Amino acid sequence: MGTSGAIAGIILGCYTQLFPLARVVVVVPILFLPLFFEVPAIVFIGIWIAIQLVQGIAVLLMPSTGEGIAWWAHIGGFLAGLIFGPLLVQSRRQYRAYYPDGGIPSGKRGVR
Repeated sequence: MGTSGAIAGIILGCYTQLFPLARVVVVVPILFLPLFFEVPAIVFIGIWIAIQLVQGIAVLLMPSTGEGIAWWAHIGGFLAGLIFGPLLVQSRRQYRAYYPDGGIPSGKRGVR
């Protein structure tokens, strides 16, 4: 069983947590003409997860198919990314207070 879908779900879950207002370019091919749209990441990922849920539920409702594990791997990966994504964020560094003469050696202050 491949895990690329679950990894994609983790990446999209983390992206949703870290950059929800970022804009992504989406390509929609109409016959041979590609159309490009710029949408917020949260909209694109919301549509993606809705498609995964619909497909996963549809597979559950069909008897004796047994092929629905990939859809649920995508959803599980997405939830894992949502939960564990914030743990990857580095804390803000605590910088010392700014002083105008902070980079000047002590013996050279006031000398021109």
